Amino acid sequence: MELEERFNKRRRYEGFIHEKLEKNILFKRMPLKKQKEYKQKVRTSNMEYNFLQYSHMIRTWARRNHSLTARQLDILFYLYPIHIFTSGQFSKFMKELGINDYTIFKKMKKEGWIAMWSKSGSKIYYVLSHKANELMKKMHKMCMLEEEVPMSARRNVIVRSRDKKDQQLVDLFKVFNEKVKNNN
Repeated sequence: MELEERFNKRRRYEGFIHEKLEKNILFKRMPLKKQKEYKQKVRTSNMEYNFLQYSHMIRTWARRNHSLTARQLDILFYLYPIHIFTSGQFSKFMKELGINDYTIFKKMKKEGWIAMWSKSGSKIYYVLSHKANELMKKMHKMCMLEEEVPMSARRNVIVRSRDKKDQQLVDLFKVFNEKVKNNN
């Protein structure tokens, strides 16, 4: 059964979510407090919090199109809400993330992901660059199904590629973009 068809068959009423899987099979999600008669309580997903469903695909798009490593992308996600930090704070953040690469700050600064914001005496304050902020904002919008993945070969290196895995990813992008169009 196509993914899009499954989404169209879902309906919500009286606190339950019903999904018709097959002709004679109806999947009913009910709150835990209403599952008293069952021996084993089952927690199912909350449809309001499904924004991470396409996160792997969006992360893959971002990494490939912006030449980022997984670690660099994790760092950008971590720093995005922080706004202003010093190099000492950056080192502390890397320890929290479990990253031991001490050259990553210099690399990210050189590649334009981190920019100097202000200098006060011997302390230098840094921020994410405009490029990094725009990427994070775009990825958040994609996760919330507010923005489509670019499908032009000029704006997406994965669309340009002739690799079989990349073509499968392009097909996923198309399904995702249809979902975004239907959501808006």
